[in-house]
Amino acid sequence: MDRGYSDLKNPSDRLPDLVLPSATSGAGRTVRSSGRRAPVLVLVHGPDCTSCTAYLERLAEVRSEIQDWDGEVEVVSPSPFEERATLDGFVYLHDPDGRLARDLAVSPPAVVIADQWAVIRALEPAGESHEFISVDEVVEWLRFMAIECPECEGEAF
Repeated sequence: MDRGYSDLKNPSDRLPDLVLPSATSGAGRTVRSSGRRAPVLVLVHGPDCTSCTAYLERLAEVRSEIQDWDGEVEVVSPSPFEERATLDGFVYLHDPDGRLARDLAVSPPAVVIADQWAVIRALEPAGESHEFISVDEVVEWLRFMAIECPECEGEAF
């Protein structure tokens, strides 16, 4: 559900102002994380794609590191992940129309990492061969964003 403000408030380097239903509760949830959390959006083919679910399993192995660096994994799928939705602590969102992928101009599978202000810092398509960004690289992005000093950006020594 788009509130109609995306074109005005969201320059192309920001996550869209989009609300998708949660796979667990059905309640609407924004793709932008709340509070200090940095959203790690994983756009997948669905629960029947073994390559996509294998990547989610690798991400689950580093979940504590992701959380330590204020990251939050949000899995976006055209079909609901009913069985996995509570197993790994990720947020599962249902996007049957592919709105998020269209708004981001990317084809699933892909990983999008944004900061707490919804500015996209990395957009990594995995392609047909499912070559996802490594889970270590996801953690490194989150670590970088957590310790980045915006006040120092652009200063010369």
